[in-house]
Amino acid sequence: MEIDLLSEATTLHLAVADSGPGITTTEDIFARDVSTGSHLGNEHGRGVGLPLIKRLAQARSGDVWIADPGNGTDGAVFAARLPAVLVEPSTPENNNKTEGA
Repeated sequence: MEIDLLSEATTLHLAVADSGPGITTTEDIFARDVSTGSHLGNEHGRGVGLPLIKRLAQARSGDVWIADPGNGTDGAVFAARLPAVLVEPSTPENNNKTEGA
């Protein structure tokens, strides 16, 4: 698994590359009770993770989507945008703006 993070002001952008076989179902993987790990057996998962992550992102005015479904040998890539989750770094320039107000 590989995770890339990028900040844009207070927005966090993420890309997660899965090391599995990619998305092997035609079902909506963000729907509850759909598991992308079903090929690993019933003990692997119940289809809660991706739907929950998408709902949490959307509750914060963000989103999660499939950037690349993979091809059966290379894993899928998921992307997310989470606005207003980062705090801009404090700099003397920023501090002067609030002190002079």
